[in-house]
Amino acid sequence: MKPLFHLSFDYGQYIVNLTPHFRNVQPSSIVKYDYRPTSDTLIYGDYRDGFQKTVYGAIEVGLGAQVRFWFDNATGLRQHFWGYVGVLPIMGKETESVRYVSTLDKARNMGGRWSVPKDAADLDTWDPGDSITYIGHGGIIFSAGAGFGPVGAGVAKLANGTWETYVEKVGSDRAYVKMSKGKLNSFSMFTNVSILTLSLSEFRSSDDGFSFLFDLTTDTGRKAYEDVIRGNVLASETLSADKPRNLVERAPVVKVETFRSVATGRVVSKSLALPIIWDKTYSKGKINSYTTSEMHLDRNTAVVHYGIYSDSEDSRFWFKHKEKDFMFYGAKYSVQNWDSKARMESMFGTYSYAFKHESSNGKRLRSGIYALVKKTGLDSLMVGVPDADLGYTGIEFNVNFSDENTMRLMRAAQTMSQDAFIDKSTDQIYSYFNERNDPYDLCLMDGGARLPGSCVNVTTKKTAEAASKMYYALKTMYKTMNSDPKAFAAAYGSFGEGMAENLFTFRAAMAIAGAGTTIDYLVEGTHINMYFREWMVNGSGRWVPAVQSPNYKGLPFQPATRHSKVRGMIIGNSDAGKIPHMMPVTF
Repeated sequence: MKPLFHLSFDYGQYIVNLTPHFRNVQPSSIVKYDYRPTSDTLIYGDYRDGFQKTVYGAIEVGLGAQVRFWFDNATGLRQHFWGYVGVLPIMGKETESVRYVSTLDKARNMGGRWSVPKDAADLDTWDPGDSITYIGHGGIIFSAGAGFGPVGAGVAKLANGTWETYVEKVGSDRAYVKMSKGKLNSFSMFTNVSILTLSLSEFRSSDDGFSFLFDLTTDTGRKAYEDVIRGNVLASETLSADKPRNLVERAPVVKVETFRSVATGRVVSKSLALPIIWDKTYSKGKINSYTTSEMHLDRNTAVVHYGIYSDSEDSRFWFKHKEKDFMFYGAKYSVQNWDSKARMESMFGTYSYAFKHESSNGKRLRSGIYALVKKTGLDSLMVGVPDADLGYTGIEFNVNFSDENTMRLMRAAQTMSQDAFIDKSTDQIYSYFNERNDPYDLCLMDGGARLPGSCVNVTTKKTAEAASKMYYALKTMYKTMNSDPKAFAAAYGSFGEGMAENLFTFRAAMAIAGAGTTIDYLVEGTHINMYFREWMVNGSGRWVPAVQSPNYKGLPFQPATRHSKVRGMIIGNSDAGKIPHMMPVTF
């Protein structure tokens, strides 16, 4: 019998300049700019509208026991064999706080908040928009592994419970509180060689929660806030049922939402890690999610099914993080009013790219933008970037398919043969390589040399396979759109997986979806102005600008996706006895 230890901790922070970028504002700094791109140049050093600072941290510990196996008095190869079975209880917490300030110096000197305010008086010092998320969790991991020398393989099963509280200051005198309780069960199979770990994880999670809005100008609202933070929800439920006596009076407590979500998924990942110091993880996965929400303000019930595809690359060195994520989520939803019983059904799909780097510069931001351009073929997204220390930088890009766009995609699969549908993607490949000479370096190796001509054949084969996946997914969507929303959403996620293969499948999907598709693009950072553009595709296929300033309208619902990361290492009976601990993170 030997002990089994686990320790994982993380910390990070980043600052976002909230000053918007407008075309008629000229750069005022003296940094060197890259004028090669085809679009705008980002503005550096204009801080007139203040900053948002996010600080987050997490710690998790575990202490258990393991039974070791080996050959007694072994010689030769048998002495290198090892095996174990272990049980590890774990517990931990995570926090994230968001605060707003007027100057960069204040943002740099300001720390994060690490606990939920229990007294309403504590919120009096908060600025509008300030928020904190606190998550506590605990569970147990059962694991078993065996190996030979530095090579190991094994399985792990996790049962975990979470308790989450979110508090936000709304305006100058109200507080929004959301609480949820969740369960997670996962099973992982893994193999590792030294610092490399390959794993396949399947999980099922569920969350139940509610939210209230408290009027802090009233003693009743302040007391109800303090009660709910301490666990007494009954008082807020009772108060929210009492309606104001007139149109002037404001209710001290308003119930906003009651919700439940269930998700299942499978994630394949490859991880390189030096515990505590550095890790890098590549992961791909599919998630099916179901959410039902009672929206008390509008007196509606919303039921949403999501099908999600995710492809991500995340890394960390000490407390500096980098993320690059491609995602597609398709949804089928219904909304029914409690009073009129009127019911509305619809669907949408979103292709999404996100990039974040907490220690960025011009080269790193250009690399993040170029990864998006390479995946989509959209040169106009390659804005000019200051050649300077940029602090934090982030990119968000979304293509939104409406109900009408989704119908157009499905009809194309119904009216076209599989070969004709595939040709929509593969017909672009010849001109790309032979007339444009591979402008996005799809066939470029790390050393700078070009791959042989087989690269074109491989690209054509992968494109055809992805287009075929899109085709059959759309036929399944058409078949199930009025009978099986879960199957519809799962098929929409599979369509997104095909669309995300490369720029040829992306362009084909955009061309078929046609008019009404909306695109939004955000580039933000500590020192650069917030660059936001939004377009809509018109009947001629052209992108028509929609707005010139930030617009956070979002979609009707946000998917409760769970992205798995290697958060730490459970140390077994040798360097090879390491279990990747897959910790779900909501984003």
